[in-house]
Amino acid sequence: MIKLKNKYLFTGKVIICLLLLVQLAVAESDNNIHIATVGDMSGKDNKAGESLVRGINLYLNEINENGGINGREVVLDIYDDENDSLLARERALEIVKDNRAIAVIGHHYSSCSIYAGEVYKENGIPAITPYSTVVDVTPSNDWYFRNTFNDNLQGSFLANYVNKIIK
Repeated sequence: MIKLKNKYLFTGKVIICLLLLVQLAVAESDNNIHIATVGDMSGKDNKAGESLVRGINLYLNEINENGGINGREVVLDIYDDENDSLLARERALEIVKDNRAIAVIGHHYSSCSIYAGEVYKENGIPAITPYSTVVDVTPSNDWYFRNTFNDNLQGSFLANYVNKIIK
């Protein structure tokens, strides 16, 4: 129960931080609000990248059709890392150089998230991955979050399932 409570508190803190970043972006300029997404858009796993972009755009379209955020449109900037960790770091550096995105959604492979995560951490850009499950992606990076189970949780769940259900 305590772990669940801590999880909700942590999630609440993340949401508050992201809302503050949006407010800062609104206060600093009168341009669109940019969110970056990074993943395999052209490589062998491009279907995952395409799916990620479609899912994000579904939500952003809803936001923008309802007036955006404080009257500003939210724009998705798409970057292709081809699920290559060195390219992922390069794309993260591009995001920093472009100086538009207030947050990042991605990467697919955990190795890409780890390499790019160093850049996001150094530059104070919040990032969230819907895919990366390797435990090392988030613990040492206060700027990187995940909305999927990590490998330890998956392993515990499967062991419990085999032990109690399959027997």
